[in-house]
Amino acid sequence: MKSHKTLVFLAAIIAILAALCFVFPKDGIKIGSITLRFPELKKVLVREKLPGIENLDPTEIARKEAELKGMADSVAYYCEWYYTDPYRFAMPNDDYTFFDSLFLQMESAKEQGRTLRIVHYGDSQIEGDRMDSHIRDYVHRTFGGGGAGMLPLDQDVASRSVVQWASGMITCQSTYGNGIGANGNYGPRMFCHRTAGTVNVGFKASKSKDTPESFKRFSTIKVLFNNRPGPLTVTLTDKEHNYSNTQSSSEAGVQLLEWTLDSVATDLHMTFQGQADVYGIMVDDGPGVTVDNVGLRGCSGQQFGMVNFDQLQASYSLMDVGMILFEYGINACPYINNQKQLDNYLNQLRKQLDIIHEACPNAVVVFISPSDMTKSVNGERVTMPFMPNILEAMREMSLEKNAAYWSLFDAMGGTNSMRGWVQQNLAAKDHIHFSNKGVGMIGDRFCEGFEKMREFYHFRQRCNKAQFHKLWEKERAKYVTQKPKEANTDSTSTNNDSL
Repeated sequence: MKSHKTLVFLAAIIAILAALCFVFPKDGIKIGSITLRFPELKKVLVREKLPGIENLDPTEIARKEAELKGMADSVAYYCEWYYTDPYRFAMPNDDYTFFDSLFLQMESAKEQGRTLRIVHYGDSQIEGDRMDSHIRDYVHRTFGGGGAGMLPLDQDVASRSVVQWASGMITCQSTYGNGIGANGNYGPRMFCHRTAGTVNVGFKASKSKDTPESFKRFSTIKVLFNNRPGPLTVTLTDKEHNYSNTQSSSEAGVQLLEWTLDSVATDLHMTFQGQADVYGIMVDDGPGVTVDNVGLRGCSGQQFGMVNFDQLQASYSLMDVGMILFEYGINACPYINNQKQLDNYLNQLRKQLDIIHEACPNAVVVFISPSDMTKSVNGERVTMPFMPNILEAMREMSLEKNAAYWSLFDAMGGTNSMRGWVQQNLAAKDHIHFSNKGVGMIGDRFCEGFEKMREFYHFRQRCNKAQFHKLWEKERAKYVTQKPKEANTDSTSTNNDSL
């Protein structure tokens, strides 16, 4: 067929189709159960503008494509970190939104006039505020606040953050060690000090150049106590600013006495009159976020069931606790050599986490694993043989009990890493305890992982939710081979067994 005839043929076909578009009924032609339809001429001649980048001008299309590519690259970056980084957090149900409500509270605490507290429970690995001084410094710089956190009335282990002294009729009542039993009246620190008659206590900011400046400011003071039988009278004195104020209470039960100073103090004196169980003294500086160090030497994390539950619950509420760190294991792991011993210990830890969740239901709980611990095998220090079993079981248990899991073991380098820490004087010759510098590094690594999760949280707030979820699931498939057990459009899957 010659070219002009082909052109005439095509033009005729187009004309016939155009005529059909023009005359064909809008509602179509029904033939039995079938309805024949033909597009309107307007829809054929005019390209419909659909939502999306296809309808943008070329410059805007290029910008949108670059934006989506940048988002995809960022999702890939965060997903790789979330599943592979040694400082990462494993989340219950693999839910990357697990910290979101906590981040919201932390970032709004100062504006709302709150002092949101992080309570860190652990053994001798954390005592003396060695690790928590680094975490507290991070939260003060990031979210506001100051001071040295909640302190016992009488400190038996010197703190790196504050100089403290006490005198008078003081009796220590403790769930562990040599303390005298108190029939459950121990409070949130797992031990308390009972006053009788006159007791004097002093707090002085550390002058060490290594102590962060935010720790050296005292302006908001609270005494958490339980009257026995009362009344309790407490006088707070700041000689530098010629300030003295007395408060008292004759009410029964767990309660607070509070002082807000007009001037920031660095050296405070308190006089207690009466009989009471003093659970802790919060030495803070204004609203924000702070960290309370509760190091229990020789403990394995089984003390919570010994505390009067109602008093524990009331204490957490008065303290405004937003996060609880649970770090135990180095006193138990050396004696766990088979599955039965491990199961017995894990059952005890489950009970403790249940108590914590029930007593402080609004707090986010993080289980911090034990460090690498070694033993001599054929003259060489190696990770204790049963340690991998212990760590994996602890991880599964914490996620099962709705607690995030942070592997201190991985953060320090994993299997046989303790040898290097000892060689670099970052850990003691017992191959269990860290040196001051070493435990400070662990605190910094914990903060680095936490800050990365907060960065990821802010990234997700900026993203289109549907686009993010689609990209995340695509990247997630590279690390988690098993499909989720339950669909969840707001977060990730409910299975992370293959991490």
